[in-house]
Amino acid sequence: MDREGGLTDPIRICSVDAEAIHPVMATDGSVFSYAKPILVLIDDLTLSSAEVFAMFMQDEGRGKVFGVRTGGGGGNPTPVYLAGVYSEGNVRITRSMFTRKQSVATPGFPAVDHIENTGIFPDIVNNFMTRDNLLSGGKAFVDAFTQAAKKIEQLRERLFLKPSLKH
Repeated sequence: MDREGGLTDPIRICSVDAEAIHPVMATDGSVFSYAKPILVLIDDLTLSSAEVFAMFMQDEGRGKVFGVRTGGGGGNPTPVYLAGVYSEGNVRITRSMFTRKQSVATPGFPAVDHIENTGIFPDIVNNFMTRDNLLSGGKAFVDAFTQAAKKIEQLRERLFLKPSLKH
């Protein structure tokens, strides 16, 4: 809340000049952040901003990505319609693309620094579209996702939480 008790102003998360953005600060002066583990669920229908979110989580090492390779829609295509006397057609030209922090090799593709047409390959591969999942309402997939989340939490506890001292 702001000083008058209303809602806060929007939090700027991007800018032409990255130096102009400062982290959100807590009232005690520390950087305000989400510290728990993150597991991002993706599949071949994950596109657009959801795909970019998964890319940032993976590239920054902030979260693990679970599922199957995304659709590879990390660009901004513009349709161009071509019409003539005897024919009609169209093309889509990619005018801009999201680029990754560094080149990443995705199985079946060369190492590239973008996600357009290659997608995001998950850290933990698990396909929902299997016979077992379709017959069991996805139980095996949900169980695997739950186990992956538990492993990430256990790893975080081992790495970041100090054991309690018993007297």
